[in-house]
Amino acid sequence: MTTLYIIGNGFDLYHGLPTSYGKFYAFAKKDLNELKETFCLEVDEIDPWGDFENKLGEYDWELVYDYHNDIDVMDDSFMPSMAFGLEDELTEVTDNLVSRIDEQFHFWIDSIDVKGANKKLNLDPNGTYLSFNYTPTLQWVYGISDNQINHIHGSVSGSEKLIFANSLFLLFPFFSELP
Repeated sequence: MTTLYIIGNGFDLYHGLPTSYGKFYAFAKKDLNELKETFCLEVDEIDPWGDFENKLGEYDWELVYDYHNDIDVMDDSFMPSMAFGLEDELTEVTDNLVSRIDEQFHFWIDSIDVKGANKKLNLDPNGTYLSFNYTPTLQWVYGISDNQINHIHGSVSGSEKLIFANSLFLLFPFFSELP
């Protein structure tokens, strides 16, 4: 019988790796603060990762739209195309910001050095691993083969794309709901 291990960020944190949301925030502070300003989200004083992900799902699209909308429909110079211009501008700002945060996330994950971590657990080398981590801690520290690990969100050492920005894209479905 094979042992199934489910590994999350607590595993890397237990091994002394700087993988907390606070460390990511310090790394990508400029772009994350722009996320805060653009989308009226409090993203600077939260931890753990789950709280960040929850914040992404809690934004109020109407507040964001109203915050950025300086169009006066009663003005004599108002044209309906101005509303579409605002929508296009918000879409462009959003796409750019999401791309930058995704890029910062990839750079940050790449910068985490797992080689200094030491074995702290007795893991079955023949086990099967379901990992929500992006780091190669299991491979480097425990010698677990890549083919025994299913990286749910991708791995920095693998060829698959890291799944991070997808959670950010959950922020921005509101354009289809605009008045």
